[in-house]
Amino acid sequence: MPRLAIEYLGLDDDPRLYIRVGDALELLDSAESADLIFVDLYTDVGPGVGHLAWGFLENCQKRLNPGGWLVINQWATDDGKPLGAALLRGSITAITGSCR
Repeated sequence: MPRLAIEYLGLDDDPRLYIRVGDALELLDSAESADLIFVDLYTDVGPGVGHLAWGFLENCQKRLNPGGWLVINQWATDDGKPLGAALLRGSITAITGSCR
C-alpha cells in the first residue's frame, strides 16, 4: 500500500512520515507515539476480532499524541452501511470521549 500511495497518489517521502506495515495487534506495542494512526484492519472476510476489541482501541489511543487521529478503513455491507461502525464508534467514544 505505501508504494502505491507514493507512486499513484503523490505521497511524499517526508522524514516526519514513518510507515509500519504488518499486523497492528503485533506492531502496536512497539510503536512510537504518533499524530496519525491509519489502520486497515480488514481481511478478505471482514474485520479481525482482535481489532474490534476494547484493548486494541485503548492501545491505539495510548500511542496517539494529544490531538492525534485514529483512522480506520471501514468495510461496507451490500446496502452501503459501514460494517461494525456503531461498535467502533461506541467503543472509541467510551475510551477517548469523542469520535468523529
